[in-house]
Amino acid sequence: MEYADLDCEYNLKDNLTDLLEVTWFHNDHKIVYKWIPSHNNRKVYGVLEDRIDMDFTLSSVPWEKYRGFRILKPTTEVSGNYTCDVSTKEVAQFSKTVFI
Repeated sequence: MEYADLDCEYNLKDNLTDLLEVTWFHNDHKIVYKWIPSHNNRKVYGVLEDRIDMDFTLSSVPWEKYRGFRILKPTTEVSGNYTCDVSTKEVAQFSKTVFI
């Protein structure tokens, strides 16, 4: 497999995107990815360091652009459960994705 895409879908109205943060966890507790649009900031941690396509986008909508990511050349080292946590000043949503 050349790559695997993980997506954290959520629905927010324009006025609810203040302080949006998207955080991904590997095996429910290790942070592996964090995106804060208002700071134009994305960070990759742990098993995903140097394995993410930083040019990959999921949407042209500014507050959805980097809600997920593309893992390049995935191996068993990055397999497991991935959970995304979406929060704003007003709302918290959760979604779970399983990657094998």
